[in-house]
Amino acid sequence: MKTDRATLEYLNSLVILGHQVLYRNLEENKEKQASLFFRFPESIRKQIGPVALSAILFFVPAIIAYCAVLSNPELGYDLVPDGFIDFAPAQADNIHKIPSITRPIAASGIITNNIQVTFLAFAFGITAGIGTCYVLIFNGIHLGSIAAWMQLNGNGYALWGWIMPHGATEILAIILSGAAGFILGNAILRPGTLSCKEALKKAAKTALAIELGCMGMLIIAGLIEGFISPSSLTYIPRLAIFGGSILLWTAYFAFVKSRERGRGKGS
Repeated sequence: MKTDRATLEYLNSLVILGHQVLYRNLEENKEKQASLFFRFPESIRKQIGPVALSAILFFVPAIIAYCAVLSNPELGYDLVPDGFIDFAPAQADNIHKIPSITRPIAASGIITNNIQVTFLAFAFGITAGIGTCYVLIFNGIHLGSIAAWMQLNGNGYALWGWIMPHGATEILAIILSGAAGFILGNAILRPGTLSCKEALKKAAKTALAIELGCMGMLIIAGLIEGFISPSSLTYIPRLAIFGGSILLWTAYFAFVKSRERGRGKGS
């Protein structure tokens, strides 16, 4: 097919323009991702109060539910999901055994479910934090009652073997999402000199940065839960992954600072 010179030049200009737009968008996405990597830990360090409140509302109900079911096993029938009442672990070191071929599907489902939980904890901040409290308390009771029930039935070792590889990352993400919800709730309850709308808009920037960071954490946790937790790893490597996760997240949230701040100090 014969094409005239003007048409070729026009098509060539479109290709160049498309390349420039695509490249610019890719560069902007990279910059946004890099910015979030640094903003996430900095936002957490500035919001220790909401983080502490979120942790309390998760762990205290978990401990209370754990102790309550241990001391009164009949409560287990009210608090423990039906799927765990007669549950038998698939392996000695963990409760599930997922075939390798289905692990990508399992990981995808796990990531989706976990993100839904944390998004609810974050979004319910718009109820002045009441909904966020409910999500945290409910999930704390859920974990504590299952842990006690599995312990009573001699399956506690397998349960913690399953939880350890991904648990530190997943639970931390839930708590931080709760903190993001409380940041929104605090803006509604205590807007200060700003209008409620303005205070909420200002708080949303920090809360959203935290929630996006939590979603990234849950992708990591979901991949671990889908591929590593159901593997044939023995207890010691699982414990090592748990300890390594805690050290990694501690270092990230304690020491990572923005590049702009670092350059400012060096000048």
